[in-house]
Amino acid sequence: MLKKISEVDFLVLRGPFESGRQDPSNLAATFFGAILIQALFLWLEHFAGVESNFPLYRSVFVNHLWFSIILTVFMIIYMIPSVYMRSQKIQYLLSIIVSQNVFGVSSYILALLIIASTFTSDLNTLMFIIKTTLLGGVLVFVITWTRFMILLKKGYYRKGSSKDQLRQKFETKSLLPFATAVGGPIVLVMVPLLRIVQPGKIEELFFTCLFLFVFYTMLFILPEQIVILYCKCRFDSFNFEITGRLKPVRDQDGKPVSTYDLIHAIQFNNEGVKK
Repeated sequence: MLKKISEVDFLVLRGPFESGRQDPSNLAATFFGAILIQALFLWLEHFAGVESNFPLYRSVFVNHLWFSIILTVFMIIYMIPSVYMRSQKIQYLLSIIVSQNVFGVSSYILALLIIASTFTSDLNTLMFIIKTTLLGGVLVFVITWTRFMILLKKGYYRKGSSKDQLRQKFETKSLLPFATAVGGPIVLVMVPLLRIVQPGKIEELFFTCLFLFVFYTMLFILPEQIVILYCKCRFDSFNFEITGRLKPVRDQDGKPVSTYDLIHAIQFNNEGVKK
């Protein structure tokens, strides 16, 4: 599907690279913070697990701990300039896995631990909640991926398009898909929990909702992360020179093309189509 879409349709996604926010050096700096945050979340998982009745908690925690340790080793390696400048695609893939692990997986585990320790220890109820939340996660990803593909095909991520100029405003106003995708699964989980919630458990309910919200939010942004990784693998213009300068977009003859030229060409082609 993505192979049928040309480079010009993806160029708005170069924004984080053009601004330097996601250049290799900044990603390396982000890894340092991610190591500290992951350590904090792992401590919270251990602390919450002591009082939790969550089945197979020890197995889940040990596996997640070792997976996080392996990621930490890779993060340390990809904080070295001579490594990440020559393996930018792998570094970006690592950044996706790290962000999803730190904020997505950890948040999901913490939510389940709170549910098991505070609201119910019944195995059938817990399994229902796990199946519901995971199914909700699949729905969030599918809905967001489908929406993202539609926007790409319609040219929302082209340089110079009206949607490019109004993208931030458009994304902030178009909250219905996000609210539906993220809020739906949370509501499905909260309905049975509200039936058994006791006075004084509102704080636990709040943190359960918060952790689930973070989990679904990470799944909501995952499609864009995947598409940007695809662009780094397919298009040279999404990568950086060894010197740290972002590589330019090039035309069919291999000559660098400026953003102004792209906007002018797109507008010219659009006018030609209208005529």
